[in-house]
Amino acid sequence: YISSLPRQVREFYEQLRPEGTCRLTLEVARRSGDERPEVSGRLDIINGRFLYSKFPYPLREVTGRIEFGRDPGGGADRVEIRQIRGRGIENGPNRNAVITLDGDIGPLGPNTGVSVTVAANDVSSEETLRQAFPPEVRKALSIFDPAGKGEFPKYRGKFTCHIVRPVGERTPWSFDTDVTL
Repeated sequence: YISSLPRQVREFYEQLRPEGTCRLTLEVARRSGDERPEVSGRLDIINGRFLYSKFPYPLREVTGRIEFGRDPGGGADRVEIRQIRGRGIENGPNRNAVITLDGDIGPLGPNTGVSVTVAANDVSSEETLRQAFPPEVRKALSIFDPAGKGEFPKYRGKFTCHIVRPVGERTPWSFDTDVTL
């Protein structure tokens, strides 16, 4: 089934590498016999796991919704990520922490734009989480390990990471991250 989806949806799927249980609702409409069908739908995540390539922290017990299809306002295909919530690594210090994702991807095509926010309000220091942050954030956190031995102080805090790629050809990704300890 995945191979039959539009290229941009397949690429998004590959960036998430999802597993788990979901409910998929599809609508296929063709205005006339010689036109390409329009496909839209909703994926309700019931209990999932995934690792988003742009913020590679594994999430489990994931719930939420992904909607896709033609944007009624602009007419282009898009993907909407709504209230995705998951927990941290099962045996890690963030096993009960809730990490959220919300955002939009589109218009789908060669110049696709992305605006996704990853956030958590009560997380603990954890090497896997530190490695998921963009390089600039990892560099800023390195001031707490001046000897470079990986001996970071323990902390609790919150973060918000805005992942953006403006619509356009070869536009650069940006990762605006706020960490409050």
